[in-house]
Amino acid sequence: MSRSYESFKYSPLRLGEIRLLYVSSLANETIWSLRPIRLPPKRPEKQHEVAFDALSYTWGDLSDKSSLICNNQELMIHRNLKDALPFLAKRRSILPIWIDAICINQSDEKEKLAQIRRMHRIYSSAYQVWVWLGPDPENSTEAIDMLPRIVQVAKEEGGNPMNAVRQHPTPESKGLPSLSSPVWQGVYRLIYNPWFFRLWIVQEASLANGIRALYGSNEVDWEILREAVAFGSGLGYSLQDDQGRRLRTGDPNRHSSVFLIRKMAQDRSLDPLWQARLLNFVLLTKSHQCSSPNDRVLGVLGFVAEDQIEQIRLDDSPRLLDLYIRFGHFLLRSVNVRSIGSSWWVFLNWAATSKKVSGLPSWCPDLQLNDADDIPRNSLCAGNRHRHYSASRCTSIALQTDELHEFTVRGKVFDAVERVTILDVRAWEKALAKDVLEAPIPSEGWTTFVHDDSRSGAELPIKLTLDDYWRTLVGNVTEKDGRNITSEVFYEFRRGLDIWAMLKEKMDINSSENKLLLDECAFGAVDDPDEKSKDREALQFLNESTHLPDFLHEIAFCLERRRLFKTSKGRLGFGPKAIQQGDVICILNNAITAHILRRDKRQKRTTYRFIGEAYVHGMMNGEIETLNIEEEDFVLTA
Repeated sequence: MSRSYESFKYSPLRLGEIRLLYVSSLANETIWSLRPIRLPPKRPEKQHEVAFDALSYTWGDLSDKSSLICNNQELMIHRNLKDALPFLAKRRSILPIWIDAICINQSDEKEKLAQIRRMHRIYSSAYQVWVWLGPDPENSTEAIDMLPRIVQVAKEEGGNPMNAVRQHPTPESKGLPSLSSPVWQGVYRLIYNPWFFRLWIVQEASLANGIRALYGSNEVDWEILREAVAFGSGLGYSLQDDQGRRLRTGDPNRHSSVFLIRKMAQDRSLDPLWQARLLNFVLLTKSHQCSSPNDRVLGVLGFVAEDQIEQIRLDDSPRLLDLYIRFGHFLLRSVNVRSIGSSWWVFLNWAATSKKVSGLPSWCPDLQLNDADDIPRNSLCAGNRHRHYSASRCTSIALQTDELHEFTVRGKVFDAVERVTILDVRAWEKALAKDVLEAPIPSEGWTTFVHDDSRSGAELPIKLTLDDYWRTLVGNVTEKDGRNITSEVFYEFRRGLDIWAMLKEKMDINSSENKLLLDECAFGAVDDPDEKSKDREALQFLNESTHLPDFLHEIAFCLERRRLFKTSKGRLGFGPKAIQQGDVICILNNAITAHILRRDKRQKRTTYRFIGEAYVHGMMNGEIETLNIEEEDFVLTA
């Protein structure tokens, strides 16, 4: 008859205390005990004063719980942690271990928040952080042993989907098992382990003094694991067997970010200002998963110390809206936009979506929205793209008030949106050109189009040329990856579209099915076999004589989830899908791009809604300074 135990009861922690889990054995039985210890205010100089390990792992299915006997009481824990404990008991360490699900009273919200604020000190004080990647799958030992060879082959073959080779060697020719070998399943579970995708683990791994990974009973070398994650996923693009089959692949950037963030967190020389570091870590972890919307903030607080968290002024039991507003306002206010550059603007433009939770101000990002369908995937301020733009030369910033629901920016209004095209890049380009320029474009030889505005007293309109038009379509980035885009390339692109139109008619494709060919050239393959065969025939024919795929790819980069617009002064540009006639166009101080604001007519005083970043041709490199326009402050509200 099994023994029954009382449910576990936590004793309250005193100020500065944490709990540690101790393991011992008696008559071949593992005994777990939980004891409080006082954590020194700072990292101890002598490790023996308070030496302990910490665990980093994923909770897994929250509804799948198991019993753990601790302090002679029954404590319910998650299945993944239950699986880990026998291996943790046998790990190469005699130290007690800190495990959040056990060492924090999960039913006490006040204690949870207090311990979360202490995470920075806990993980940075731990002698070693152990990463639990899950129990031993079949062939796990062989998979671990194969990692160094995988890394070597991946480096030889490029290891990157952008560098995919045309001749695909077989795994056997590279000294690796055939794709039918079950060992590849173990490799895949390592490289794409769920641990890499969880938000909380990022700070845990980043703060660790030393870090070791357990895959069941096997220990995985951290550096080899890093290289396997960084390079191994590229093998799916470079190796294939005799039947044309390839390895399963995924996005290497998404799960390799934990290694990058750890490097940044350990290297204090990269950015000494903790507020700027925190903002960057928020952006780098936006695609990581968490179970609660509040965790988008709480899960990154471990990157900063307790006294720094106090400056953010979070409530003890914060509501979601208040948490996001206080956190967002603090980052935008405290981070020096001049020193951090593009990251500040990327964070602000994260707010430019209508999909966010009701009640958030227009300037405040909804941190749980990683990929709303009205936020452009390709920010004009991110990656290498921002190096092409420097819209503002002014450096002064607006003063902020104590009103948390408002954020004030400074800049210059230079134009307004007059017309927004209802077409996008997935439509027939000739119709797009006619709609934007209000005139058809001949195949070649066209030079200048003047916007007609005969209204009395109207400002002299800006002349639009074909050069203005095609440069706007690609954001005026004409050199990329060794390719140059010129007017001749644009004319070839136009001729390619004529060929595409003939092919569409030849293949008896209904006009409503534009996604079959034009879109797939730019946006990738589809699953339907018949559509794939038509795509292959079209691309083979088009690639022989045109630059359609390259040019259309650049258009897609700029215009996906955006709309083209004309301004009241005759300029061309593109911006968020939410832009409307009458929106004001401004260059905000220190900004990389132009921005769109909308007057909030519900307010008696002059306030604005933040709509998002924009490209305006001829205004992206300091031209605003030549227009003799006065600076003004814009109060951004709901």
